[in-house]
Amino acid sequence: MNTNNFLFISAPFDKKNLDGAQIYDAKLFRALKSNNLAIEHLPIERTRKLSLPSWSNGYFGIQFRKKLLEALSEGSGVIISHEAFIGLAHDLPTTAVIIHNYMPCFSFPEQRWLEAYYRLGSKNYFKKAFLNASSVIFLSHRDRHHALLDFPDIADRSFVLPPAPNKVHIHPRRLDIIHVSGSNNWLPKRLSSLNEAEVSYIQSSGYELSDFGTSPSPAFGLITDRFSVGFKLKLMQMIYLGDVIASFSDISDEIAAIEPNYPFWRQFQTVKQAVEWFDFLKKSEKFSGLDTKLSHLNRKYNAIEWGQTGAHFLEILTKKNATTNFR
Repeated sequence: MNTNNFLFISAPFDKKNLDGAQIYDAKLFRALKSNNLAIEHLPIERTRKLSLPSWSNGYFGIQFRKKLLEALSEGSGVIISHEAFIGLAHDLPTTAVIIHNYMPCFSFPEQRWLEAYYRLGSKNYFKKAFLNASSVIFLSHRDRHHALLDFPDIADRSFVLPPAPNKVHIHPRRLDIIHVSGSNNWLPKRLSSLNEAEVSYIQSSGYELSDFGTSPSPAFGLITDRFSVGFKLKLMQMIYLGDVIASFSDISDEIAAIEPNYPFWRQFQTVKQAVEWFDFLKKSEKFSGLDTKLSHLNRKYNAIEWGQTGAHFLEILTKKNATTNFR
């Protein structure tokens, strides 16, 4: 294999309205190039097909196949990003597969039918891809934990590489903003979106709903996802800013791995519970020292930038000083 050249296969990321996976792929690709890796992007379009798992997809057109065969004939390494496309790795020796969502552990307690949809046939699908992958990269610590329970043999060649936060100028803390961020390009996210009554309740309680923007203030953060799988990019940004975080999904594994001493976060079932907690904290003496507590934390992920993420990925590709967790 010509380890000096790599082909990066993922969904296109040169369009508008990118979802979280495409944002991750675009930033990782640029980070790898900035680390002087000879890498070329080969986009693949998502399509539907009649197979299990039903969410696995990808249109392998003539030009795609031609480019892939050329790269393989030249001995280039192949990196496949996103579980929808790792079916390619079933018959193809692959340098690395990047797992955004480990579907065998997909959990959505309020939508059990959706759990069945994403889990059905998925374990065998991942097993075949893992057999041919030299390295398996997860974005989520929870996902890797569940994958190791299913496939212990990948322990020494699997790694966790969550997204770096978006470094921005941070303004003073505000107590009237709730950060809600993310796209609705994926069905589980659409089913988790705040409804009109929930939005109205938040606003009538004196809070403004806001995305992070280019110059945000630390504030309150609400993770509305009611499902658990993959890594929530918004969580990393909230930790970076120092938000007080309420989540409808279980983020305990990610918090424990990223910032185990993070002072203010809790899981709730309803918007009303989350808002009441925010109201309580604003009146609490403990809350007055929040920024001091945050400044005393290690906050190791706050120092990470995408260039470092790219450098760590290179360590994984070359197996030099690579660790299972990005520290």
